[in-house]
Amino acid sequence: MDLSEAIRHPVALASGVTSAVVGLVGSVAQVPVVPELTAWLATNALQMFSGVSVFAFTVAPEMELPPVVADGLQSVAIVLAVLAGVKRLIPPLRNLKERFS
Repeated sequence: MDLSEAIRHPVALASGVTSAVVGLVGSVAQVPVVPELTAWLATNALQMFSGVSVFAFTVAPEMELPPVVADGLQSVAIVLAVLAGVKRLIPPLRNLKERFS
C-alpha cells in the first residue's frame, strides 16, 4: 500500500474527519475536548486493546465482515497496542532519566 492508497483508506478518512470535527468543536466551543479524550484513551488503552484485539484477530476473521471492517479493527488494535506500550514505558524511562541525570 503506497501513501496515496493509505490516505484514501476509509479508516484514515474517518479518523481524519473525526479529528477535524473534534478540533473544530473544541476550538469553537472553547471546551477542552481533545485533552480529556486523550487522557481517557491513555488511561483505558490497555483494557480497550484487550477487547479489540480479541475481537479483531480471533472473532472477526471467523465472521463474514467486509474487508474494510476487519482491516479497520486490526488497525485499531495495533494503534491501541502502541498506546498501551508507550503508556507502560513512560514510567521506567522517567526513572532511567532521573537516575542518570
